[in-house]
Amino acid sequence: MKKAWISITIATVISGLLFYVMNLMTPSAGIDSGNGNPAIVLIPILFPLFVYLVYSWIKVLKFFHMTLRVGISTLLLITFHWVIGLYIHRVMFDRHRETLADAYEQLFGYVDWEYIDHITSSLLSIHTNKLYFNLNTFFMYLTLSILLSVDFVLVKKHLNFGSVKD
Repeated sequence: MKKAWISITIATVISGLLFYVMNLMTPSAGIDSGNGNPAIVLIPILFPLFVYLVYSWIKVLKFFHMTLRVGISTLLLITFHWVIGLYIHRVMFDRHRETLADAYEQLFGYVDWEYIDHITSSLLSIHTNKLYFNLNTFFMYLTLSILLSVDFVLVKKHLNFGSVKD
């Protein structure tokens, strides 16, 4: 079990560093990067780390006696965290759009909302890195791995798929 905790710690630190680096790759409002979005190269690394986190959490959770009540409470708590996290994400997105609009207005004297919509409408846009790779989304990334692990452990421990009742 100690090895699984070490694995979780290492995967969490590496993921956190990747989120941090991708966040730093966002240009300031009003600055244009001619190199595209270099953070896109790092995004695929997060998926195998996520799978490894889920696997490691499952190994750890197998050692605990998780009652159905504790498991469901954990799932509800994580769902509540996600609802709050998504709300925070939406508020940050709206504020970011306003910041970009203000910077655009200072540079050109008017706001081109079509341009603002264009640069904020894609995960692939360099102007949205801070929205997708920040502390909030990092915690959502971690809690999603725990949610899937708890789901797996609960299904395995508390549901018996091998017997069919008539």
